[in-house]
Amino acid sequence: MPSSPKPPPLHSTDVRQRRVALHARADRASRIATPSQVAYIRGRQKRWTEPELADLWTSAVQDTHNRGSGSNHLYVHVPFCKSICSFCNYDRLKPSTPHALKDWLTRVMASIQVLGPATEGLEFHSLYFGGGTPSVLPSRMLRTVFEALDQSFTWHPRASRSIELDPAVMNAAKAQSMMDHGFQRYSFGVQTLESSMNSAHNRGPQSEDTVRRCLDLLPASFLGSVAVDLLLGLDGGSPERTLRDVQRLLSHPRRPIIDLFHLTPTATYVEAHFGGSIDRAREELARYDDQFDTQLDALAKQYSYTIQRRESGHCRTLEPANVMERFQPMRWAMHVRQYGIDAWRVARRRMSGRPVHIPPLGLLSYNQIMTARTGPLNLLGLGPSARTQIFGRASVSTHPSAGGSGPTTYHGQSMTAVDELRRFVVFQIRDQKFVEDAQLADLFGQTLADALPEAVAVWAENGFARPTEGGWTFASLPPREMGLNLLWSIPETDLLYYIKRRMGGPSKRHPDPH
Repeated sequence: MPSSPKPPPLHSTDVRQRRVALHARADRASRIATPSQVAYIRGRQKRWTEPELADLWTSAVQDTHNRGSGSNHLYVHVPFCKSICSFCNYDRLKPSTPHALKDWLTRVMASIQVLGPATEGLEFHSLYFGGGTPSVLPSRMLRTVFEALDQSFTWHPRASRSIELDPAVMNAAKAQSMMDHGFQRYSFGVQTLESSMNSAHNRGPQSEDTVRRCLDLLPASFLGSVAVDLLLGLDGGSPERTLRDVQRLLSHPRRPIIDLFHLTPTATYVEAHFGGSIDRAREELARYDDQFDTQLDALAKQYSYTIQRRESGHCRTLEPANVMERFQPMRWAMHVRQYGIDAWRVARRRMSGRPVHIPPLGLLSYNQIMTARTGPLNLLGLGPSARTQIFGRASVSTHPSAGGSGPTTYHGQSMTAVDELRRFVVFQIRDQKFVEDAQLADLFGQTLADALPEAVAVWAENGFARPTEGGWTFASLPPREMGLNLLWSIPETDLLYYIKRRMGGPSKRHPDPH
């Protein structure tokens, strides 16, 4: 039976006081609001060329620990959209042009040629195309990249393949290229079915018909899953409009997953749509209250859906329940008809000798959620601004960003096992309120007190952590208070660099060559 760990000894009063002052400076430089903000405080930047990054991947593949029970994921970033929505808070995205897409393809194909051989022996568990909007790529370009990925990397038999879409730029050829290459998970932002609201937000006149045509192009539930997003709190919207949109989507034979997200308004959006008043923007979101949730629950029940609500309250997810749980003849007949049409399409493809990908049971997910890790986590990112994480070696992003010139390089930080442990622990504390020492020892080779002695000593003294059987139990605190406590886990040198960057120091502009 695991025993309770003992807190390490406290450091001197002078050391404690210096750290407290440093935390106050970090909070002034960038207000610490959440634990996840602390997880991504990083040290001094380095820069790698693409061949140098390939060498890091080669050493990772040769590490027997890395090839064991870990998970490996490949992310392709397409930083282009047909237009930039006025509420978008991703400043790295660009409107697509033929020249920009061609340059993107050239860069990604060159990266695949360098990094593919370096990962030989590493089996990837998922492929995710995100952005931006990958579906702005012509079907010919999509097939070129898909084929290169299939030929250059090794895929687990149950690897999942996911892609993000824009219904306004989808067509049959693009959908077919995705299905031909085994994509099983599709998602796209609807935001609203009201065409006038979409036009007012620079999305073009997307209508309900546009969305229905896109859903009709995508595979039935036995071939894949489809998720659509709606935004709550848009200027011109209302709970009543959102409920109408939800009902229209629930009634589609594809039975998509529906995610309802709270809008996170940018300062520019607040200025343009709410007269610069953040209070007005908050009042708009506050309309989605208990009465809205009651009506949403009723719709979900009517259409045999279940609802999951995130703890933050900022996201509601509606997922189809088993249609046979509540036998409703009219709707079941509609599904049978749709499934029959899809089955006939599959049969015709088989008879013509074209590929048909039936997803295997138990697909492995694209997963960067730290608390779900069961071993080393590797992420290979392709495309401008894509992030790469090589376990115990580096955490970097791809440069230049969309539209930039010059050779592809990678900027970020060297990572040790303790760095990996520290980030993992922050999410464990945030989500589970418990850190198991045996799990840390298995994943990272150290217990919590061994890796972060100063932090654990302070947490034990102030009541944030207490030793329990097999590990450490943490107090449930408001996000900001928890984030400030978690600053004790960050090395002093990393905090100093973080403060310097946030205050506009020279290191923000010039990453050190390694």
